[in-house]
Amino acid sequence: MATLAAPLSEAGPLAAGGEPGDEVLVVPTTAPAVTGQLLGMAGYLQGYSFRETGATVGANQEKSASTVVGAAISVTLTDTAGEQTFITGFDVTLGIAAAAAAGVVTVTGLTNQLNYDVEVSTTQTTTLSIRFPQPLPGAAITVSVPAIGGAAANNAVQAYGTDSASVQAVLELWDGNNAAGVLLACISIAPGGSATQSLLAGKLPFRSGLFINVVSGSAKGAVYVLV
Repeated sequence: MATLAAPLSEAGPLAAGGEPGDEVLVVPTTAPAVTGQLLGMAGYLQGYSFRETGATVGANQEKSASTVVGAAISVTLTDTAGEQTFITGFDVTLGIAAAAAAGVVTVTGLTNQLNYDVEVSTTQTTTLSIRFPQPLPGAAITVSVPAIGGAAANNAVQAYGTDSASVQAVLELWDGNNAAGVLLACISIAPGGSATQSLLAGKLPFRSGLFINVVSGSAKGAVYVLV
């Protein structure tokens, strides 16, 4: 476990860069970031902003299934070896039913199963159209529609997704000139995602420089320091 840094006022002499002042410096990484020294002087970490850059989007997917007898139906997005599958949304259409009834449409294969209540009507079709704000990752992602509506119900389901060959990016920020000093921050970024953190309400000191260690994946961005 990393040892937390003491306040600069209690730490004794600072590194050769001198006393931190009140100038905020933007220190960009290379694109993509590589393990190495970002800054060779003392200061305060004020925040950071990184974006995952390794994601390569594969082919979009669209899977569909239907029934004319009200039977249970489902569709599953295809998993490709070495790639991450995502679902972006789905559509369910429930035909005119012999009798009013309720059921639950499920999405499985995610970290947490999603459930959507639906009801069929004897006078009109019912639709459920879902688009997720961000693609949701999973494996064998399946959208399932229960048997509902009776033996003459025309029901259908379509699921939409894509895949990515990227893995999450993991970055570490260290006080010093290698990954053996005081760990200041550990940053995990999902494929295609970003991570931004502001520390303006406080001061996180580093005394002998700022070092970035790229643990996995690919990302680029900048750190904000007070020097």
